[in-house]
Amino acid sequence: MSTLQPADAVLRDDIRELESWIEEVYSLQPRRVTATLIAKTILGRDDASAMAMVRAYVVKLELLHQEHCVHEFMHSLADQLLKRELPFSEDDLVWLAERAAKTQDFWEWPLAGIVAAIERYAANHGLNERLAGGVDRMRKNVEQRGTHKSERDLIERLSALAGRPAASFAVDPNDPWARQLHDDVGALAPELRDAWSRLLAHAQNCTSAKPSAQWLDQAGRLVDAVGLDEFVERTAVWFALFGLHGTDALPAELRAEAARDPDIKEMWRYDVSVPNGLLLKGLIWTCRARPDPRQRPVLQSLMRECSNKTPFGKRFAEGATACKRALDAL
Repeated sequence: MSTLQPADAVLRDDIRELESWIEEVYSLQPRRVTATLIAKTILGRDDASAMAMVRAYVVKLELLHQEHCVHEFMHSLADQLLKRELPFSEDDLVWLAERAAKTQDFWEWPLAGIVAAIERYAANHGLNERLAGGVDRMRKNVEQRGTHKSERDLIERLSALAGRPAASFAVDPNDPWARQLHDDVGALAPELRDAWSRLLAHAQNCTSAKPSAQWLDQAGRLVDAVGLDEFVERTAVWFALFGLHGTDALPAELRAEAARDPDIKEMWRYDVSVPNGLLLKGLIWTCRARPDPRQRPVLQSLMRECSNKTPFGKRFAEGATACKRALDAL
């Protein structure tokens, strides 16, 4: 039996208790919220109650957009609770993984603590197909939506837990350039495909404003593994396709909104999604790791496309900046 009872009534009680604490803490407005009596009470709970608080907090995270608020103090407390070796059951961890697999963003999510809890369970019990499947769906969502280094650093650990290759990358096929990249890499011979997968996984882990020397050094070694000519020729093809707009129909969750606001449909055509934006920026950064004169016209053209004005500003300002810096390095 799961220590986090799935019954709705029990979960509602936990959420109600958490909500009363949140309301009381925000009425106090202290500088160090986690030092309040309420915070100490939450952290001092027994294992079963601590796990119930984690579960209640995850449900509150799902309601953030509806409530138009934040729960930063509970994020800190959830992180601390998850540092304890809480005796999560398989049902507990499947529930957490499935919730993380469905969220629209990971803001305030105690992701690292959840992954650590799954790793501890796996070390003692292994992962059956049910839990491994939940973890893999969680991994895919982090690949698609993770925007911070702390989130994307977990992808390799989640891949290992799910029994997937450590090097993986994600694309949104709505963009023609990303769809072509995905198809091209998938058609390669296994050894070259693996080398490209490692390079692209590294490229997508580019959440900072600029690449570190260590990041560029690793990128250079990965370019060497696929071959400089191969890298220059394939990126030239992919970069040239960036000027094409998205081709997919509006997703269901945006259709109702688009009926009220016509700009939504236009925005969707120009949108650069999280995985595609990170992948493109990372590939441009990688050009700096192995500068080649052949890249100059390609990067100049890509910079123009990234800088193109749309009804909502530059198409991809981060990409334009990355191109300029890569050109400066040539």
